[in-house]
Amino acid sequence: MARKAPEAVDRLTVVHRDALDITALDEEPQALVANLPYNVSVPVILHFLEIFPSLERVLVMVQAEVADRIAAPPGSRTYGVPSAKAAWYTATRRAGDVGRAVFWPVPRVDSALVLMDRRDQPETTASREEVFAVIDAAFAQRRKGLRGALSGLAGSGALAEEALARVGIAPLTRGEQARHRGLRAHRRVPRTGAGRAWHAWRMSAVTVRAPGKVNLQLDVGPLGVDGYHPLATVFQAVELYEVVTATPRDDNALRVTVEAPRGLGIDVDAVPTGPENLVVRAAVALRDAYGVDAGADLHIVKGVPVAGGMAGGSADAAAAILACAEAWEMGLSRAEARRGRGLHRRRCALCTARTHRGGPGARRRPVSRDDPW
Repeated sequence: MARKAPEAVDRLTVVHRDALDITALDEEPQALVANLPYNVSVPVILHFLEIFPSLERVLVMVQAEVADRIAAPPGSRTYGVPSAKAAWYTATRRAGDVGRAVFWPVPRVDSALVLMDRRDQPETTASREEVFAVIDAAFAQRRKGLRGALSGLAGSGALAEEALARVGIAPLTRGEQARHRGLRAHRRVPRTGAGRAWHAWRMSAVTVRAPGKVNLQLDVGPLGVDGYHPLATVFQAVELYEVVTATPRDDNALRVTVEAPRGLGIDVDAVPTGPENLVVRAAVALRDAYGVDAGADLHIVKGVPVAGGMAGGSADAAAAILACAEAWEMGLSRAEARRGRGLHRRRCALCTARTHRGGPGARRRPVSRDDPW
């Protein structure tokens, strides 16, 4: 530092200690940025998130296998203790891949970046220790159903089955298969011991990322009898993303909060948080289309410039549809959520391929080399 950046020497403090032994620092840290070795990646991350509530963001490089386990969504093959515990503190996602060729000597494994944004912890009377005990027990033997896995914690298999029944979960369900089923039922679980801890774990939020886009071509036809103009448009997804997190509520209110990563210059004050926000409109349209009575706290992390012509609002709406459909346990496939009984008419179309051509959201397809231009 003295040679390369002498002006920053007074802002650097080197702590010669085991990371897992650190319980206090001279200043409360706001960010953790690290390249972590395989065997301590998850313990270090969880330790710092527990010890330092001031941490707002974590960006770590870990082996790709570890990144998959930390950022795995419920129901996936890699979902387990790391991802379930990380969800207690943060909204987590893979932020990029790091190929082995950038290192010397070249390792035998690939690496990945994991980005974690601190969020409010679940509202529950259960302690973190109680919730983590349920998670540990649920995944201790992955092939065992939850009745058997939680029997020691609940006191017996019968008591475990009773608690599971109250939250609408079959006793033979395995931990990685417990995907927010019985959302209404599990709110009635007695808030004692394993019951309230299970409630807290199950009330985890759902996070969806959607890219911005740029229009490469847009042709507009005459007004049709349905009140819409036929469109022929070609658009390209870009690597600027909107991240929407939906957390189920006990009522049917829809509350919006907005933030943006530091340094991007995005004016979050220009984003409305009322019913005019496309996230709220998308959630309302989803509820109306399928007759759902549910609410959610909707948190937007903006990565697409506001009013920049890159469809950041539409990306928010698309992400909100998928996040709310999952958080509300609607049982929709991604295709069903995208179709949404005419939701495309409400500016909520979601496209996942890189370049698309289509109309008002009803018909979309990737562009091929054979398309006329």
